[in-house]
Amino acid sequence: MKVDRGSDSNVVRLTRDDSPLNSGGGGGTYDGMEPRVAALEADMKEIKADLKKVLVDLSYLRGKADAMPTTVQLIGFVIAIFVAAGIARYFGH
Repeated sequence: MKVDRGSDSNVVRLTRDDSPLNSGGGGGTYDGMEPRVAALEADMKEIKADLKKVLVDLSYLRGKADAMPTTVQLIGFVIAIFVAAGIARYFGH
């Protein structure tokens, strides 16, 4: 795709470039396509490895969150402490 501004700077015309991709040795419209694709593929391998690490960390955090008590359990624990303290005070004297 080519951008042509023409004589009027406020008008932009996009034209389609139908030239074929060159294979192998380059030397045409798309010079250096093979090294660029190889670099992108290498970057994708690195991104996939990083994503696997993130997923492992996320599953660890999910396990920690699942092990945390719920609000109802915490409220019940606090009430149980107050009840135990009241019983200890009543029978303690």
